[in-house]
Amino acid sequence: MPSKLHDIFVSYAWVDNQVVPGAKNGWVTTFMDGLKANLAKKLGRTDMYDVWMDLELRGNEPITDGVFEALNKSSCILIFLSPAYLESEWCCKELSAFVEDTDSLENIFIVEITECQKPKNLSDLRGYQLWRKDAKGLPRTYASPIPDPQREPEYFQLLDDLSRDIASRIKLLSSNSSTEKPISDGKYNATIFLAETTSDLKEQRNQVLRFLEQNQFKVLPKKNYTFLEKQAAVVRDLKDSQLFVQLLSEDPGDQYPQFQFEKAQETNLPLLLWHSRNLTIKGVEKQHKKLLESEFVITSDLTTFQNEIVNKVNLLLSPTPEPPDIDVIVFVNHCPDDEGLATEIKEMLDKEGVGYSLPMRNANSSAAEVRKNLEENLTFCDALVIPFDKAPSNWLHEQLMQCLRIRSKRDTPIKVISVCAKNLPLKDDIRIKLPKMQLLKYPDLEDFFQALYHE
Repeated sequence: MPSKLHDIFVSYAWVDNQVVPGAKNGWVTTFMDGLKANLAKKLGRTDMYDVWMDLELRGNEPITDGVFEALNKSSCILIFLSPAYLESEWCCKELSAFVEDTDSLENIFIVEITECQKPKNLSDLRGYQLWRKDAKGLPRTYASPIPDPQREPEYFQLLDDLSRDIASRIKLLSSNSSTEKPISDGKYNATIFLAETTSDLKEQRNQVLRFLEQNQFKVLPKKNYTFLEKQAAVVRDLKDSQLFVQLLSEDPGDQYPQFQFEKAQETNLPLLLWHSRNLTIKGVEKQHKKLLESEFVITSDLTTFQNEIVNKVNLLLSPTPEPPDIDVIVFVNHCPDDEGLATEIKEMLDKEGVGYSLPMRNANSSAAEVRKNLEENLTFCDALVIPFDKAPSNWLHEQLMQCLRIRSKRDTPIKVISVCAKNLPLKDDIRIKLPKMQLLKYPDLEDFFQALYHE
């Protein structure tokens, strides 16, 4: 809608959406599929409304900042009321937060899954009763395990009533609102390649797609490629994009996710990948597991990831800073085995007009002289780059430990420490992480120069 990013925030208890025998999806998910179809008919198009639903909800896990952010950006809330909902601390927090923020209780819609008492502050609101009492006076939820139009037409009547009321509310709020001011505030003109996903992530991809389009990003591909079009079309669209975004699950699909990722790497596009924090990597085939564990992956809720996309584009489109007026010296500390990579990095620094220092490599120098030279470089340099390709992991660990030892001798902290590798992820984990330390893939040193100039 114009004034908010989402029209409807779906608030439900995890236990009410567990899949039961005889059903393909949970009760809440099935109901929402029917509601979305009805809303599209009543509003005219599927893109006339936006629904936010946490598809990764798990038991008693606490609400993330991303969930509260989505709640704050929603015009209406749809509550699936049940004893489990009322017992859930997090569901009650969602409801309380929305009630405090909303302009009108008419923006609250309640689906009663079974018999229970409404919260006092909502007692006057209509509840859409999706249950009945049987001959013994016991409550029975409609559509358990699945909707049946012959046996329970009431389910579909109530679904239609609710969709009509929500559609009317959306239209009213739209007519009373000014044009939406997106997060990007119109200053972005980036094109984003949003990779096609496996079928289990279709709804999440659509959510990200709507977010990007509402925030004035151009999103490619514009259509689903045919089998014959795929290779040429992917390469063409990647060349027109400034950022590659991909959602991943345990399912490798037909290797198409891997194909898109590899093509994006070949074009040297910045990469942002996502998978659910609840994803289980154990048992995933080797190549797909490597993709899931790559350094480009962010594990979070979708709302947080969407904001990461905006932040990344903002960084990519920000003007390249001018080299500082004062002189800076970068210490390029490398193992003899990585002399070639160090030379390439030295040439990049030369091109940027940045001064550098190299470690002593005189065969006639004593161990004491080499150690003194290292300490002097670490004491007086403004920044540190460690080329790391063929050197052993123990050597890297020792150089980082030396940075720790030298800190007390410096007047100011090192601006930035960058471990620059040709291949990521590294074969062995780095056992130490220093403040302001980066792990970069050569030749992309943009983050290093940003930190060097902006500090």
